[in-house]
Amino acid sequence: MSSQSRPRIRNPLTLRRVLFQVHLWIGLILSIPFAILGITGSYLVYDQDFETVPAATAQGAFAAPAAILAAGAAGRDGFVPASITMPAREGLPAVVRLARAQQPGAEQARGGGRGGPGGPGGAFGGPQIYVDPVSLEVLGERGRNRTELSDFNHQLHGSLQIGGREGRSVVGWLGVGMTLLGITGIVLWWPRNGRFGAAFTVKSRGGYPLHRQLHGAVGIWGWAIFVVVCFSGVAISFPQTISAMVGAPAPQGGPFGGGGAQFEPIPGGERISLERGLEVARERVGDLRLTAAFLPMEADQPMRANFASSSLRGVPQVNVSIDPYRGSILTVRDPREVAGSMFMGWQRPLHDGQGLGFIYKALVFLSGLMPPLFMVTGTAMWWIKRKRKAANAPISDDGLEGAPAE
Repeated sequence: MSSQSRPRIRNPLTLRRVLFQVHLWIGLILSIPFAILGITGSYLVYDQDFETVPAATAQGAFAAPAAILAAGAAGRDGFVPASITMPAREGLPAVVRLARAQQPGAEQARGGGRGGPGGPGGAFGGPQIYVDPVSLEVLGERGRNRTELSDFNHQLHGSLQIGGREGRSVVGWLGVGMTLLGITGIVLWWPRNGRFGAAFTVKSRGGYPLHRQLHGAVGIWGWAIFVVVCFSGVAISFPQTISAMVGAPAPQGGPFGGGGAQFEPIPGGERISLERGLEVARERVGDLRLTAAFLPMEADQPMRANFASSSLRGVPQVNVSIDPYRGSILTVRDPREVAGSMFMGWQRPLHDGQGLGFIYKALVFLSGLMPPLFMVTGTAMWWIKRKRKAANAPISDDGLEGAPAE
């Protein structure tokens, strides 16, 4: 029988075939943005790790955060203090981030001031200063909080360079698509003939079977971390929606937490000092370790403080926002109090791999390399199947012949 008259195999419409079509077309249509998110995500995992940070050698108790902040901001005309990050352990410096003042000589509140916006705390526009937390000696300076390459990758990963809430929403929906690929992928991978051993390996040397086995083996070995990273990205992009789903209080201020807490600014009013703000926050959180504090850069922005709530290098964290004029607590996001809040508090460290050890961090890095590999192998399978279909060669409609799952 000639190839022209050879009958094609047509499988009945099943749930598996429907899932295959969903998996195929989501993957094909969105493969490029998926690959972009994966590659930039892998870059950002180790973004700050190759920076040489000066050692803090002075021995003794850490100075007060306000004193460290003042030391880092001293003599920096045209800048105001924006935030402070406390060292996680001895030997590391505290980091004081500065922001450009909106106007030369702008009046500063005690421990704070007005500056240009630009990310959490408005701190991305100015230098970051390394300060010994014991001696208050300035150890070094970095011109910006992020390099131009780092800024580019952050914007690309967080909003596809679209910017604003629209860009974050686009990335969030892409995360939904990637999570759906992970869920449908394990169903399609599942061997129907019991050959689980073969489904975890790659034995073919070329052609369709090689791409199919690579696609399946890499997918199953990295399935758990891939789904966790994708879903946590969705939770970060849509915090209000996911919080409502898990029964957590709605976060304020989007992905940074607390930045959108509502209060009525006092025109011309003096802001409270950083010491007073932290004192108010500690009355609420107890003896937890301060990890970072953010000063208001605009009249309607609160003062914010993050505190460690876990032995795992401070993740997840308790976030407190304070009225900078009245010194009252506006919002508290305490993962210890509500299971849903604990769930939400873990999403950021699960997504970026920070604070969970070098093994998990490496796994997050590798998970970012999976989308580009899926793009190559998935597109190759689709193209090979398309050519066979054009030649009227025998191939099943789900395109899984010769694969471990068949």
